[in-house]
Amino acid sequence: NSSSWSASLPSWACFELLPRAGSTKAAPVVFAGKEFLSRAPRRSRPMAALRAAALGAAVVFFCLHFIAVDASSRGRIMEAPEAAVAADLLSQIADLAPHMSPKQLQILKKTMISGKQTLRRNRRNVFEEFNPVLWLPPTENQAATTLDDVSFDVIVYHIPPFVDIDEPQGLQDPGNVNQTRTPDNGGITGFAIDMLEEIAQQLEVRFKYYYPCQVTSYLQNAKTCLFVTSTEALLMLDDVAGSTYFGTGPGFCQADRCFVAGAPKISEQTVRKYDVTMPFMEKGFGLAVRAGQPNPVFMSWANPFQWQLWMLVVAEIVVCAICFMIVEGYGTNEALWSFSGFGLAQFYDSMYWAITIMLGAADKAPTTNAGRTLVTTQLAFGVLLISLYTGNLSTFLSVTTAATKVQQFDDLYDPTSLYYSSGHTVCVPTEQASVAQYLDTVEQLEGVRFNRVEAPTVQDCLMQIYLDEVTATMYDESVLLFRINQMNQRGLCGDEGGYCTDPSRTDQEGCTCPEKTDDLKCLNPANNKWTSIQGSVTTVGQMFNHFGYGLVFRRVMPGEPSYYTAFSHAIQFLKEQGTLEDLEQGYIPAIEDIQCASSDSGGFQVLSFVNIQGLVTIVAFILFIGLCIGMMENIIAGILYVMPCCVSLCKCMEKTEDEAAKEAEEAAQEAHEMAERQMNLTEQRKHDRVIAMHDKISSIQERLSTVEQLLAESRDPEEQLEEEEEAQEMLENGGPQAYGNENGNGNGIVHTITHMFDANGNSKTVNNQV
Repeated sequence: NSSSWSASLPSWACFELLPRAGSTKAAPVVFAGKEFLSRAPRRSRPMAALRAAALGAAVVFFCLHFIAVDASSRGRIMEAPEAAVAADLLSQIADLAPHMSPKQLQILKKTMISGKQTLRRNRRNVFEEFNPVLWLPPTENQAATTLDDVSFDVIVYHIPPFVDIDEPQGLQDPGNVNQTRTPDNGGITGFAIDMLEEIAQQLEVRFKYYYPCQVTSYLQNAKTCLFVTSTEALLMLDDVAGSTYFGTGPGFCQADRCFVAGAPKISEQTVRKYDVTMPFMEKGFGLAVRAGQPNPVFMSWANPFQWQLWMLVVAEIVVCAICFMIVEGYGTNEALWSFSGFGLAQFYDSMYWAITIMLGAADKAPTTNAGRTLVTTQLAFGVLLISLYTGNLSTFLSVTTAATKVQQFDDLYDPTSLYYSSGHTVCVPTEQASVAQYLDTVEQLEGVRFNRVEAPTVQDCLMQIYLDEVTATMYDESVLLFRINQMNQRGLCGDEGGYCTDPSRTDQEGCTCPEKTDDLKCLNPANNKWTSIQGSVTTVGQMFNHFGYGLVFRRVMPGEPSYYTAFSHAIQFLKEQGTLEDLEQGYIPAIEDIQCASSDSGGFQVLSFVNIQGLVTIVAFILFIGLCIGMMENIIAGILYVMPCCVSLCKCMEKTEDEAAKEAEEAAQEAHEMAERQMNLTEQRKHDRVIAMHDKISSIQERLSTVEQLLAESRDPEEQLEEEEEAQEMLENGGPQAYGNENGNGNGIVHTITHMFDANGNSKTVNNQV
């Protein structure tokens, strides 16, 4: 029913729900919804993101509708960038819904209803009078507006690097009631304190700093203030009666001019209950792990040049060698083997010349003008190339990758991750509930379980990581970096690191020998002991679970001035001026800028063997190949020198082989000649046999003629005539050759059948075989 509300809405409605900082940034609720939605793990979105997104969507939708109804008559309520952020938030929720499981959709539905109910519970923010305090930054034509020296009570809590309180135990002045700790005397320092001092100069306001210290707890714990968090600071902000904490009571937080500073996160809970400024810093969780021995980067020596440039250098050397072959013609390679017939020896010699010229160690001199020109060019190219290479070499050699058990947050719970292990453990600091809440959210959505180990503070978790008792911990990245830097300054890092029973001692010599006598003998009256540990604590992966830090104000009564809008404007102004960025760089170091105090390098980058291990390995391999070639040459030369008979033996063997080859050739020739003679003899024998056969056939014919005559004389004329016809027919069919073999040469068996008379005058059949 938001359409029926628009007619009665005052112009400040969306300004209160979406407080503008200057005119370019979106409101905290939009920021919270968008950032919580974008922080989701890879496979799903946390329920915390859904809650924030639902609240943000409900508020943003309401304000967008209001602006769409009558934006022109109600003034400049939301600028275009803010509307774009709000629309983007709604678009992300719309894109996310189709991919949700039924369980997640049910959660989204409940959170949307919760967001709607939140608006109803805060109806006064819409319908009741709102009195924002504005601050306009200075311009060229106009000075900045001021708040006329208004005083604010600021509740801070010890959370370096944002707030560092001197002696927070409160042995003197618990809760800083007497203002003994101020930024001027260094009693309260940190990023948030310096930021507030900048805001005080811009707004012309004054601050009194307090920190939570419960009266009852202080008396029960030997007059010592216990360590507190942002939750305790917000409880002190709500202590209207003023009887629970030191400093509260009459005169505290007059006209609701008080707020919490430090590192309170912008969340759904804080936006619902308090007035929150725009974020002065946008961060998230970081993952801290133990880094063991550094892994060598095998090809770090080649990193100053890209691989394309290395290929170009190799191509230039090859081209230069070919040019030397053409213009100089060097080919006197005295190696034991010779490829001069193929030009390889000449190319090898030319390659050697081109490389040595580039390195400035050439041992040959050109003899032609073209060769001299080529050598001069190659020398100039080599000088420039070596200068460029060595100029960046030390930077790349100093880069080493430390060995860590995990590389990102997903490795702690996702079985598909490369570094996942069921033995990974997570240390959860109980001082901040958001860490445990985030793990609960991931467990519920992902269906996994983390192996948790609880510790009171993040310092305890980092120490357990350093001692290799747990795998990782997560916390605000800015706090993690500050604490890790402190550990490195104490010597809890590096190959020579460790810790002393006396925390003030950061090195082994100072721990075990804190004092010395006149004769330089060590004295250790406290019996300090040093424990050596190799390794460091570092952060890995990208920041996750994004959030923002803001100043949390007590929500004022209707009609009372709301100062948090002016502080939002001042924060935006400091951002645009770069002041907050400079402060952040001064208090929160980057992980790559953190140096280990235990390494005695004198401020210089000291390289070790691990930095050049790859280069040494490659050089050693090349030297090994050269050594093998040299040893083989020396062995052969020694054999030729010590055993000259080997030369004669080789010659004898060669002569014997030649004679054997000659004898084999002669034997083959003789065998060929014998085969030819045998063949000729066989042919001659065949010819003689054919002649003898013909002679026998002729003899048989003569005998047959004689027999025929005798038969003719003894037979009657008719029989004689028939026999003559038969004989004539036989001769016409081939004669004597017809009775030979298939070749007609007379071999085989010839059967001549005739009728002859025996001695008694009787006729018989005679078989003649030839």
